[in-house]
Amino acid sequence: MATEAEKETAKKIKEGIQTLSSDAEKQFNELRDKMMVYREGANEFFDSMAEYIKENPQKATIIGSSIGLGLGIILGLLMRGGRRD
Repeated sequence: MATEAEKETAKKIKEGIQTLSSDAEKQFNELRDKMMVYREGANEFFDSMAEYIKENPQKATIIGSSIGLGLGIILGLLMRGGRRD
């Protein structure tokens, strides 16, 4: 048989678990709400990018190529590192 102290300890542990579960659920819901805001913003950004590309295909190609070239140069320099022969 469980003693009163053991029953009290079990009750405290159960209450602690319920509190943690409740807190975790609240934080999850807050995070989900924040992510929905960011998702909506990202969707708007990608929609506006798609519209810009449709309206200005030559400019978009030049901008995209320039960004790709710039990133390629930067990555190449970083991967090369400090090896100097």
